[in-house]
Amino acid sequence: MTMLPVLLTLLCLPAHQYRFFLQLIPLWQAIPGRVNARNFSRYSGWNERTLRRWFDKRLPWDALHWGLVMLLTQLDALGGWFVLVMDASFIPKAGRKTAGLGAFWNGCASHSETGLELHCLALMSWAGRHLFPVCVQQTQPRQGQADRLTQYCAQLTAFLKRTPGLAACSSAGGGGRWPICQNHVHGRRV
Repeated sequence: MTMLPVLLTLLCLPAHQYRFFLQLIPLWQAIPGRVNARNFSRYSGWNERTLRRWFDKRLPWDALHWGLVMLLTQLDALGGWFVLVMDASFIPKAGRKTAGLGAFWNGCASHSETGLELHCLALMSWAGRHLFPVCVQQTQPRQGQADRLTQYCAQLTAFLKRTPGLAACSSAGGGGRWPICQNHVHGRRV
């Protein structure tokens, strides 16, 4: 028996999401080339519009990743120690109509460019060096929004409220400006 049906059953997903994830995830791993709705429709029995509608909805990806970490930890497939890490990724984007478009730091070019930025919270296993993304959000540009560090802290605070018993640690790049992380212990057991 594969682990995916067990994981989806433990998450108590509605039946329609259960069926969708049960077909989508193996297809995602096997699909050659670009991963988009058109290629998904070529290699599955779904219409491209159906897939676009599904991806427009909010799907419980964070619950899926968190459930996978909990299941693998309970089965002793991973070491029990994890580190909560955060990283931001830049996506170059041309045009003016994309939501969240702004000037963000592009580490590859070593300067700010117009594009999108996603910041990701992930659990990294201490022993196996596996990485499990548990929360991904798009960074909003500065116009009318809080600065990026405030957005990162808000994401971290919301995640820690949803997952009690998990500790956070401060970042060396944050310059000690992580007010929510002052009294936490490094590397807490999940």
